[in-house]
Amino acid sequence: LKEHGRKFHEHRRPEVVIKRYEKCTKDWILRRERKQVLKYAVHVASWIAFAPEQSAHSLASPPSGADISPVRLLANLLGARGRERVPERLSGVLLRVRERLPKRSAHGFAHGE
Repeated sequence: LKEHGRKFHEHRRPEVVIKRYEKCTKDWILRRERKQVLKYAVHVASWIAFAPEQSAHSLASPPSGADISPVRLLANLLGARGRERVPERLSGVLLRVRERLPKRSAHGFAHGE
């Protein structure tokens, strides 16, 4: 999983990768290919979980040229899973994602804002 994260963050144009995953996600949702959705949710979660410290704060914002952030893409993938059980591999990386993202209060603001 670290390899997926590393490759994404070293990519010259991460917005291209995000757009490709976003398009595929829409196609899989239409075709109800939930196992494929969950497979790629693991990849996107690894982008967040294993982001370099200096870029971790920007994961909730779309990179230049993209319409969607890695965090929003992951939310879309997870929302598309329906009643499909979350695989163990995804569950594990989601714990790390949770640690990387700012904590939110009941009002939706990150603590310290």
